[in-house]
Amino acid sequence: MNKGIRLTVVASALSLFIAIPNAQAHVGSKFDLNDSPSPLDIRSGAFFHSENRLGTAMQTHGLWRASMLSKPNTDVYFIYDSKGGPKFDYFVWVHYEGGRLVAKLRRVVSDGSLHMQEVPVVKDGKWLYVDFKKAAISASGFVRWGVLTSFQSRNFCKNECWDGLPNRGMVTHDLRT
Repeated sequence: MNKGIRLTVVASALSLFIAIPNAQAHVGSKFDLNDSPSPLDIRSGAFFHSENRLGTAMQTHGLWRASMLSKPNTDVYFIYDSKGGPKFDYFVWVHYEGGRLVAKLRRVVSDGSLHMQEVPVVKDGKWLYVDFKKAAISASGFVRWGVLTSFQSRNFCKNECWDGLPNRGMVTHDLRT
């Protein structure tokens, strides 16, 4: 499936996945159980902010190389809701392109998603970080966030696996603190 069609399908599918009840805790980080035997299985995630920037981090259970994100159906998504609706409005799609990690901020629209800008991404061991200007997603007050990974695992699922943090809904972060 070409990447454009895949992003449209992913945006639609992820919206349905996230429409499940919202996690109400006002925390900066959250842990996830070890769901599957894969390096991209999510161990924890964190959301942080400064006056002008938002950042999200993901830690995996296993070590992995950035080039792993060049495999088919293997991506990381940081998702955000800045409007308070039942679905997320923006996501950062992290993949491997041209010999490096690339993170692209995208806005969800009715027929898929629109590329807004490339954002900084850093991989350090089991950690992956992205950050961008708060104004890029019109964030004020609260932001709901989550992390999703897609991957293939010979030991767990033969086609495509998904792991999410949290497992249902999104985590709410208070930007006023």
